[in-house]
Amino acid sequence: MNVQDFLRVASASWEVDQAASIDVRSHGSRSPSGGIGVEDICSIPMASSSSLLFDYLISILPPGLLALTLLLAIPRTLVAARLGVHILFFIFARDAMSPAGFWQLGPGSMRLAAPTPVLFALAGMSAVLFTSVAWLEHLTWWRGVRPAASVLYGVLGALVITGVAAALKTALGLSSLPKPDPALLGPILVFALLGNAYEELLFRGMLQQRLRQHMAPMRAVVVAAILFSLCHVWLAVIVTRVGLPVLVFTLIEGLVAGLVYQRAGLPAAALTHGLAIAALASGLY
Repeated sequence: MNVQDFLRVASASWEVDQAASIDVRSHGSRSPSGGIGVEDICSIPMASSSSLLFDYLISILPPGLLALTLLLAIPRTLVAARLGVHILFFIFARDAMSPAGFWQLGPGSMRLAAPTPVLFALAGMSAVLFTSVAWLEHLTWWRGVRPAASVLYGVLGALVITGVAAALKTALGLSSLPKPDPALLGPILVFALLGNAYEELLFRGMLQQRLRQHMAPMRAVVVAAILFSLCHVWLAVIVTRVGLPVLVFTLIEGLVAGLVYQRAGLPAAALTHGLAIAALASGLY
């Protein structure tokens, strides 16, 4: 299988009615969802992983350079404008992961379809973005953080999100994609924790914190959660066509992470978000 075939198939593999035959070199197999199976993903050589990552980086390079140019031009006093630039770049970079074949979304589940080296590379990129944005915007997100409380609230928040989402999935009878290979659970956890820390920095550490300057704390939680969910509209409706389940899940996620952030700070909110996504992507429900 060449890179172009992988990108085309992986980006469409969440469609359970996909009937095309997929050739994965001489020993490839199809997953029950009609997409690429775990064996196929694991058989992709390192050179192909590098090509996938390179193509993805090239696709997000123009908006990344534009965002950097705007941030250098916009005065620090225009906080809302700068925040808008950060969020728009994040949305573009996140949504480009679907056509790149890095994940699959279904009505009731999500699976990470990128090879392990790519997952680790994306996790590292997210950590770099987190550090860079915090430095660029002079964010002191670590002040007042209590490690024990962060872990406790982070885990509890993830359990709440997972419990509510699992109950809704069961009640609505939503289908699941095939479970990933157990060998992928470690890379999935690393990617989920680091990748979503960057997202939480933007939506809780910057957006919700900004809203708290203009409204009551609980209202800031709700407004930030609604905006967080709305920032997934393009992904839900256009990119993946999964629709409402994505928006409902992200609204629940935003509300719980916002409450955790208000109580225990950014590390706790990032842990909540990361563990919740790891549970979803690991097929725990």
